[in-house]
Amino acid sequence: MARPLSEMMEQARLERQLRTQPKQQTPKHRPSTPWPVHVNVFPKEPITNLDTIYAVIPAWGDWYIGIALRFTIPAFLMSVRACKEWKNVTLRIVTDRPLRFAKLLTEDGINLEFYSPKLGTIELSAENVKKEAATAVHNASWRVFRKAHTEAISNTPKGAVCALLNSDTVISIETMSVIHREFSSGKKVAATTGVRTKIDQSEPVVSTDGLSSVSLAKWMVGNLHQISQDVIFGQGNSGHPTILLFGNNDSNVAMRCFHLCPMFLISDGRTINFKGNSIDDDLLANYRDDEIYYPHNGEFVVAEISPVGRRHTYLPYPMTVKTISDFWRKHYLWPCHFRNFNQRLTLTGNGGVVSETEKQLVSEIERINATTPRF
Repeated sequence: MARPLSEMMEQARLERQLRTQPKQQTPKHRPSTPWPVHVNVFPKEPITNLDTIYAVIPAWGDWYIGIALRFTIPAFLMSVRACKEWKNVTLRIVTDRPLRFAKLLTEDGINLEFYSPKLGTIELSAENVKKEAATAVHNASWRVFRKAHTEAISNTPKGAVCALLNSDTVISIETMSVIHREFSSGKKVAATTGVRTKIDQSEPVVSTDGLSSVSLAKWMVGNLHQISQDVIFGQGNSGHPTILLFGNNDSNVAMRCFHLCPMFLISDGRTINFKGNSIDDDLLANYRDDEIYYPHNGEFVVAEISPVGRRHTYLPYPMTVKTISDFWRKHYLWPCHFRNFNQRLTLTGNGGVVSETEKQLVSEIERINATTPRF
């Protein structure tokens, strides 16, 4: 029996209405499963015998290995030795060319481990030259990077500090002293990020005395990489605003960052999970607010040295509150990202005055966090 014409017309009207309705915006990076709130519940208790560090530095390719040898490793070792409290230090280097690091064997007071993504744990010897050349990983994927940090966390003895560094990060001389102080008082993880810098005209002078946080920060803001210039709030035109710099001159600069790196953490027996490609994505979701230490006032500083030619996506006009908030509507905003963004970290001077526009941005990001569906 044929359907009445009126019924067919009503169905057609409903179908047109459904087609014209705006679609629900689904974040591009919506997780398959959620992070529960406060994954682990561990008591906040002081550590009285904190003296062991297990550090990992992934370094592959000629450029990054060169940076690690010239800046990253010397700055780390100087900071460790400046503290006097660290008695046992293991440095695990994940690399495609371990023989480039042979000169580190002359360093006193550190245990060296070398790991190749293709060969596994290896010993430095002349016999490994041919193997090393045949298995070099010049363009190692993020999977190798993630694996290096994941293994370092699991290999760190309970009660020791795990340092998750990159081959291009330079820490100030006070860093490991601050870490010892804060972790001894009960903090479980220290979170910050390295601001991208360039070394085409000027280099950080890592002398025998190391670099103070004031000196490193001054050099850093004076040698900002193009990626960092793009994220200066009110001036830059970044299309990837995971970090924002604030300040109207080099003397007073602060940053907010959605993706902070848990560069140092205590191995306390908890299971550490993270879903992102790297530790700065969501590893901090494993920790409560009171367990995290942030260097709000520049107690220590981290610089990241990047090749000059690199650049993230950028807009044909300066960033605004709207462009930044639109980005985070499309990309899934974890609660830990929002918590990170609320930390305003001073880099130089007093960080500058919080402008009305910055306050508007903070309010908008707070609104996005409150209305983002949690799956």
